[in-house]
Formats: sequence, C-alpha cells, structure tokens
Amino acid sequence: MGKKNAFQTARSGGTVVDWAMRFWKPGHDDDGRPIVRWSEFQNVIMRGVLVEIEDGGVVVWPPSNERKPVRQHRSIQLGLDELDAGKDFDLVLRFPNGDLRRSTGPAGPHSGRTVHTETPPFKRYDWVDYQVQDLRIRCRTKEIETKSGRIRRVLDEVAVVHSEGLRPAPGQVFLLPPDGTTELRHLEIDWRPDWLRRFRSSSKTVDHIVPASDDYKYASGTPTHLVLHQTGSVPSNPDPPASIGGALNTFLKPFRNAARTKANWKGIHYIVDYDGHVVKMAVNNVAVGHAGGSSWRGSGTMNNRAIGIEHVHHKNDTEFQDAQMTAMIDLASSIVKHFGIDVRNVLGHGEVRTIRKKELPGFRRKSNLEIDNIKPAADWGNMLHPNSRLVSCPGPQFDWVGLEKAGGALKSESTHNPTDMYGGFFEAFPDKQLRAKDRDDKSVWGGMKLVADPKVSGNIVEELQGDLRRIGYAVPAGPSGRFNGRFEWPLALAVKAFKARRFGSLKLTSIDGKLDKQTATLIKQVVAAFGTLGPLP
Repeated sequence: MGKKNAFQTARSGGTVVDWAMRFWKPGHDDDGRPIVRWSEFQNVIMRGVLVEIEDGGVVVWPPSNERKPVRQHRSIQLGLDELDAGKDFDLVLRFPNGDLRRSTGPAGPHSGRTVHTETPPFKRYDWVDYQVQDLRIRCRTKEIETKSGRIRRVLDEVAVVHSEGLRPAPGQVFLLPPDGTTELRHLEIDWRPDWLRRFRSSSKTVDHIVPASDDYKYASGTPTHLVLHQTGSVPSNPDPPASIGGALNTFLKPFRNAARTKANWKGIHYIVDYDGHVVKMAVNNVAVGHAGGSSWRGSGTMNNRAIGIEHVHHKNDTEFQDAQMTAMIDLASSIVKHFGIDVRNVLGHGEVRTIRKKELPGFRRKSNLEIDNIKPAADWGNMLHPNSRLVSCPGPQFDWVGLEKAGGALKSESTHNPTDMYGGFFEAFPDKQLRAKDRDDKSVWGGMKLVADPKVSGNIVEELQGDLRRIGYAVPAGPSGRFNGRFEWPLALAVKAFKARRFGSLKLTSIDGKLDKQTATLIKQVVAAFGTLGPLP
C-alpha cells in the first residue's frame, strides 16, 4: 500500500462532499431531499476536479504536495481539522487551469464551444462533452461530539458565493442532516454545466455527435435569424412539469446510425432553465434541427438560418419566471449583437411554423420553399383552436416586450396611426372581426354580405394577406403574385401567430385566428416599422 493522501486521511473531518449535474427543482421530496430534474445526472463523469479549502484567499487544504485532481468522480471526504470552528472559509471546486472542461463564463456566443473544430477532453468513460464554471461555496464549521465521545468537526452553514449578475450561480448546495450512525454530514452539490454535448467513441475514433440540419452549415455562412421556443412539458412526462431533464435527454440522443438519417435532426443551440441558468448545446457555426417545417419571408427552413433557444416551461403555465426572462433577454440580445442579426428576424417558433412538414413534403430541400403551392392540412381546424399552442410557441406569456426594449427584437409599439385600412371595414364595424370564409370576390367580410354597403369596399382580405406576407408570415399567393382574397386556413394561422407574438404585454391565455380592429391596427404599425428599417440584408 502506498502512502495515503489528504483525502484518504480526512475521516476526522466528518463531512462528505458529493457533486453531480442534478438540476434541482425548488422544494424537497418526501425524505426532505432536493428534487433531481435530470435522470441521467449519475452518468456524467466529473473526474479530475480540484477540491480545495481557502481561508482568506490562501489554500489551507489539502497540503501543497498533495494538491491533485480528485480521482473519484463524485465525492470526497473533507479535511476540516485545521480550521477554526465558527470561522468562515471557502470550499472551491474547479477544473485545473487549461482543462477544456473549465467554462470561460455563462453560456453565450463567446463562451462554451464556439466552433466545431474545437476538440473536447475525451476519456473512455465519458459520454458527454461538458464545461462548468468554478464553484465557490462559503462554509462554516462547528464541533460535535459523537455517541462514542469523539469530537468531530463538521460543516454547519453553506452558501454558494456568486457575483451579482443576470444569470444565477452555476451551482446549488444542500447540507443533509447528520448520519445517525457515524455522525457524518453530506454536502450535496448541484453543479450545472454551461456547455453540454453528447459524443460517442469507438476503439479507434472519437465521433462528435452534433445535432444536424442539412449539411450542418448555415445558408448564408452565419446565422441570420434567431428563433425562440418553449419546451411545453406536460404532466404525463416522467420528469416533473417544467423540468429541464426531458429537454436535455431529447437533445442528447445519439444518431441511430452512422449515416445520420434525417429522422435524427433534432437539436438546439441553447436551453434556458426556469431559474435563468443557460446550457449551450451546439457550437455557433453549426446549424441544428430545431424549427422543422418552417418559413419566413419566403425562405426555406429556419434550421439552416437560425440560432435556436429553448425555454423550460410548462405549456399550461400562465407566467414565465422573472429570472428566466431576464436571462433570456441577456442571452438573446448578446446573440443578436454578436452575429449582427436584424431585429426583424428575431421570431417565435410559432411565427415560422404556420406551415408544417405535412403541407410541405419537400421542405428539406436546400432551395427556397414553394409556399405558394402548399396543400391544406386536414387538422387545420384544431390548429386554429384558441387553446392550441401550435403557432403560439414560445407562448403568449413570453416577455417579448422586455426583449424589444433591450434592442433584441423589433418593437411592436409604433407612432403610426393608420386611418384608412382594410377597405374601411373596421371604421364601419368597429366591433366585428374578419374571419374564416370571408372573401373579396363575394363581398363577404365579417361573416356578412356587404355588396351594396358604400362604407366598405376594395380587396379587404387581399390587403391583409399582403400585409402579413410583407412582415414575413407564410401566406401563399398565386402564380401571378396576387393573393386570392379568401380568408382561408393559412391566413388564419398567420393572424393567430401574429397575435401570440405581438400581444405579449396582455398575457393572453387564449388566442384565435380572427382579425379584430386592435389586431388590424397593430399589423399596420408593424408593417410601417418594418419599412422604416429598410430592406432586410
């Protein structure tokens, strides 16, 4: 047997430290323990961590000749004998300088892996590539007498040290009560990553499994759009509602075969947890499959154009957490600035998916989508139900207003006051709504036949179709470039998506595809705002 090191001889310390990627949820289970929200946490090997005790900024444990990364991947027993009882000290967990598992800061375009050519530290027992920030925990000890009369020094108070900022601390701590047999105490640590990506290996090669879309490249070389999502977890999910666990497992799934079939394209660039912690899951220069069948301003799928941000949120929740929205605004604004994304191209997933794969069987083609030849879906009536979230993602409760004020999206507010719009329909009937089955060629508007009404005239529905397509929504036109003037399902879905996006300040819980005067006015204002910024790059 060789000489025992400091970790092996610290048994009189009386405290075991255990760390893992747990993603705790607020509250506790029936046994008084934190609720783990990622079922795969025990499989992430966090080996080679430096664990040190600092007193006044000076490392006092372990001894200088034994300051080596911990061999164990999850826990050690602390040596607390040299510390004064009742005095504060810092417990520091980190990876050594130069270790690629050490995060440079909260997840964003400048941190985490930034390009696909970066090589992670790969070990035979690892299954994910990850990065974590240094974790500093302020602690205090006290002396206790065991049943055998022995004096032990144990942790008494713990708290994560965190510089105030827009993101939460990179970890959480929980001190379990004393063990009834040995009087040991256990400090459990939820050490959350800023970067997380799965990869697999063979005996000869390391193959980074990166979520794919087409040829992994953006159509313009760099991302030109930003699309925001919500996870929409449901109570029947094995994870608790609003859990990040299901989302992590979804985006960490491996490809089913080496050919990387199209069925395995699902991916995301960032996930924003309910408490504002952000996990980056794809490098900046790789396109991932997060938008499915989608279109904006006549372009092809957003997978080849957009950075994707997912938000952990239960679809029946009425509000997003303030901390989550603060982190979202910080992250989205930094992405827009870093890539020079036009604010008109910052979109909700619902805005770009008013057309889906079943309407566009050739949507995976690299060329632009032929949105003028879409086929109606059999279930479009369900899609238009006021409580359906299909085209409202990331949800009407999302803080678009805050993002707009931060310069991360186009403002809905405008000084433009349209006085003559949609053939005078809303001046004549301010309480009526344009709706499905309205059509210009029959002079049917608001469900009423108004052929001889002198106050209403023109191509009202066609004007609406043109406005929404001018903003970017997938509203089909005929071969001549003209719209058919019929209020059909594509137009209704675009109206619904517009409401979900633009009425965020109203915190709507139910949204339909009908056009009222308030929505009509706002559409005109947004069209005017789009025009003042000039042509899109």
